[in-house]
Amino acid sequence: MAQKRTLDSFFMPTAKKARPSATAPDEPTTHSTHEHCPFPILDLSPSSTREITSLPARPAKPITSHPDLDLLSFEPYIPPALAKELFTHLRANLPFYRVKYKISRGGVQTDINTPRYTTVFGLDDTALFNAAGLPVDATSRVPIGPDKRYDRIPPRPLPACLDALRRSAEAATGCAFNVCLVNYYATGADSIAFHSDDERFLGPAPAIASFSLGARRDFLLKHKPFPPPGDAAAAAPRPPAALGTLRFPLGSGDMLLMRGATQANWLHSVPKRSGRHAEDGGRINITFRRAVVKGGTENYYNYNTTHSTHEHYPFPILDLSPSSTREMASLPARPAKPITSHPDLDLLSFEPYIPPALAKELFTHLRANLPFYRVKYNMTRGGIQTAISTPRYTTVFGLDATALFNAAGHPVDAASRAPLGPDRRYDRIPPRPLPACLDALRRSAEAATGCAFNVCLVNYYATGADSIAFHSDDERFLGPAPAIASFSLGARRDFLLKHKPFPPAGDAPPRPAPGTLKFPLGSGDMLLMRGATQANWLHSVPKRSGRHAEDGGRINITFRRAVVKGGTENYYNYNVGTGPVYRWDEVGREMRVSS
Repeated sequence: MAQKRTLDSFFMPTAKKARPSATAPDEPTTHSTHEHCPFPILDLSPSSTREITSLPARPAKPITSHPDLDLLSFEPYIPPALAKELFTHLRANLPFYRVKYKISRGGVQTDINTPRYTTVFGLDDTALFNAAGLPVDATSRVPIGPDKRYDRIPPRPLPACLDALRRSAEAATGCAFNVCLVNYYATGADSIAFHSDDERFLGPAPAIASFSLGARRDFLLKHKPFPPPGDAAAAAPRPPAALGTLRFPLGSGDMLLMRGATQANWLHSVPKRSGRHAEDGGRINITFRRAVVKGGTENYYNYNTTHSTHEHYPFPILDLSPSSTREMASLPARPAKPITSHPDLDLLSFEPYIPPALAKELFTHLRANLPFYRVKYNMTRGGIQTAISTPRYTTVFGLDATALFNAAGHPVDAASRAPLGPDRRYDRIPPRPLPACLDALRRSAEAATGCAFNVCLVNYYATGADSIAFHSDDERFLGPAPAIASFSLGARRDFLLKHKPFPPAGDAPPRPAPGTLKFPLGSGDMLLMRGATQANWLHSVPKRSGRHAEDGGRINITFRRAVVKGGTENYYNYNVGTGPVYRWDEVGREMRVSS
């Protein structure tokens, strides 16, 4: 099975025999990584990176023939072979998003579906990334404290494959850039409407370097309406239509620099394309620009990446790339193996369910983007109250079968769809829906097992010292014979099962229980426990010592179905609690309390 994780998985390979790679076979393979990138981004070959430093391929042609227009046109900036390589590389390796958002116009709220794929990297002038990839103050180099403009959707630096082109563009134009937007137009139906990049966070007279790769598409420019001349209120405005719409059929490798008064006075667009060239392979547009204040960073990440949001999430949760989500729909990677060789045991084992590359991506993504908790609570045994500190990080999403989330994310009655009144079981720690990155896996698990799930628990075992004791998920709020799908990601850990003591059978001697079963679960494996298993067996993940104790951490995802409200209350009490939120710190390589 192909392990494609970006937009290339949307396109079928052609029958044409692939041409040999231009990359020398002995050139090293390296990646750009960052805690807020969903997966490592493959670098260009060293020879291609060197070639970028020698650009542009042709000198610029100034275009200043219309009022307020100041352009530099490079036809091409990137020569054809390198442009083709760069298009293929970026489409295959960047994380793209299909952003949806709401806007209000005249008091009416409208849903917007961005008609192209987008992604963004970079940071405004007030900050920069230090060597560890963390934003620090641009002047003092002091780490930046809590700031909603950065914390809601954390920024990330340009990967090397884009940063090489940024440096080249700066050298060729004399401009400075700190933000990179990338748009992918998959077909002629993808477009961008007339607009200007004249936001105040770009400062006066912004310069924007716009590169085209792939299919030729028209780039249109039209002048904004002229203001009335002087102070003569009665004077008619000068009609911009007299200037006409300018059309630039930009080819692969071309670059257009818009600068000076252009953004303040002109609108630009990439219209839809029909006819025989509508489906001619897709186009990538790369724009470099310079944001001068934090509002620019906030704006670009809001509208060019996709996240799952909810009023009870402590922060937005980054979605997986569309192709990774699409790949999940094709799972499992291997068929299930039934395990019913012991009394009352009913398991399905998938080894693996998730293939290695996707399992690695999912582990990295969930650890970096989910909110985790280290729950503490009190329990009473034999009249003695004991303080319990959960020996692992936990989090939970979902809602029992008596209710569901409506489109606005609010719990409503499952039968009537009526809003729920006050209920202590929901009000103390309000439930929240599964984020998209987990819900895709839930849908896959349901399709593969024929079971229905409505709650997702996630455990993160940071080291071998983190564990879970022997227990069974036999609570009445799960109903009789519950099915639980348990996924493993990251480090291999032992999963143990032992039978509960058999009840006495009259005067017969006690029946001996089977021995403890051990399953060394690897990354991507899934174990479905169903039927009489929970009623009769205990399971645990014991502590691990020795040379593999600190081998990178393990995530366990379990999907289950709670049938009554007590299930929701229990899961949020013991997996969220009332303590602080933890978030993964890539630099310190540990969970830290989130600001």
